[in-house]
Amino acid sequence: KWQWEGDGCFAYAGMTRIGVLEQYRCGIVRRMEGWIRTLDVEYRIDPQIEKCIMPEQGSCSGKFVFAF
Repeated sequence: KWQWEGDGCFAYAGMTRIGVLEQYRCGIVRRMEGWIRTLDVEYRIDPQIEKCIMPEQGSCSGKFVFAF
């Protein structure tokens, strides 16, 4: 599970600071997904996140669900 509150996400803070949050696609979740994919483990992400949800929800959380 991952969870960031408020400005606890460094990517959110940085993208906000440089003024590109509207175009930002969550790179942190994608990075973790890449590590898991490289290990060839079956998984799904819940919820699927494309763009930053912090502005709308005030937090970001979700989980990787693994199939073993």
